[in-house]
Amino acid sequence: MPSNAPVDDGLALLGAPLREPAALAAQFRAADPFPHLVIDGFLRDDASRALLDEFPGFEAGNVVDENGRPGDKSVTERVARLGPTFATLDRLSAAARTRTALGRISTSTSTSTGTRAAGTAG
Repeated sequence: MPSNAPVDDGLALLGAPLREPAALAAQFRAADPFPHLVIDGFLRDDASRALLDEFPGFEAGNVVDENGRPGDKSVTERVARLGPTFATLDRLSAAARTRTALGRISTSTSTSTGTRAAGTAG
């Protein structure tokens, strides 16, 4: 990430697609076999590259299982501590504006059936 990038609530990481909520809501409703959404370009390319660069190796996380032995997965509980871009992404995911936008996209009423499709944001 450029050092002069805004670090308010993380909106600087976003690509353009989230700026079209009506189109995304239509894609969500029309998805098969159930309402879901894949947002290509959700993050800017430079933000995606920075996340890959900051992503830690397996050994950096907690690799101990419930029995106290080395396990097959690595856990990092505080995403914001993984690096500055992860910290910004963490703020973005917690921002009220982000949750509201995703909620509007993923909780919609079908105009043809009157049925409600609920997603995970809200």
